[in-house]
Amino acid sequence: MKEMLQAARLFFAWVGALIAGLVLLLVVFQPAHSHAQELAQEPAQAEARGTSQPAAYNLDSAARYRDCLKFVARDPDQAFDEAIAWRGNGGGAAARHCEALALVELGLFGDAAIRLGDLADAPDAGGPEDRADLLAQAGNAWLLAGSGENAVVALDAALTLTPGDPVLLADRARAHAATGNYGAADADLSQVLALVPASADVLVLRAAARRHTGDHDAAAEDISRALSLAPEDPFALVERGALRLARGDDAGARADWVAVARLVGDVDPDNPYAAALKDARKGLEALDVEK
Repeated sequence: MKEMLQAARLFFAWVGALIAGLVLLLVVFQPAHSHAQELAQEPAQAEARGTSQPAAYNLDSAARYRDCLKFVARDPDQAFDEAIAWRGNGGGAAARHCEALALVELGLFGDAAIRLGDLADAPDAGGPEDRADLLAQAGNAWLLAGSGENAVVALDAALTLTPGDPVLLADRARAHAATGNYGAADADLSQVLALVPASADVLVLRAAARRHTGDHDAAAEDISRALSLAPEDPFALVERGALRLARGDDAGARADWVAVARLVGDVDPDNPYAAALKDARKGLEALDVEK
């Protein structure tokens, strides 16, 4: 199922930008183990890895899964109906996964999260890394549903299966932030930075967490490091503006947010920097109201 969960990683890449809260939305999803890639591999390769391949996992299933994903993007209602019918005809984990992704596209995030969590517990869900990926997707779906608490539970379970995974730690940090537990978010992001010290994105995330805990000096160090790694990064500038505002430097905050508007310009909502532009504009509007 490697192709299956890889596709889902890409599908969930935009999740962070939809989660409420300042700037804690920069996790870049890495290629992950997924069962549908495993479907397309030769049985001998699966045997060499010491894994079994359920009867439903074959080349026909992989092709049908890809078709189902196309429907998810084009017509999620039809994709959901197709996945239900396929599941009834022995589609197994691939059908159930497509069903859950269709629910995400339909905005039924809580229902999708429940299905993803159930799928992670299914006998045909694969090995520990596969199950951890499914639980991570469930966690992100719970975040979209507005339930940080359930997201933390799902991501705790994922990290039990694959301890120290930096992507899962960053996911859980966002979940902790969604519950207002910025200290726990800081701790998870510090673990990530111990593994990936030159990640500007994670430094911005930790700066935001530290700003929320009131540790402004440490937040300033993080944002300075982030901008040294990624000069003029819109998300880093948004966070530096928020930090400057928290320290009483309204002019500095305005300068950073104006710079974001200049750098990003008018973009479509699906542009990767659209969320940074939205936050910058909100900050500028708030400053104008306070005049």
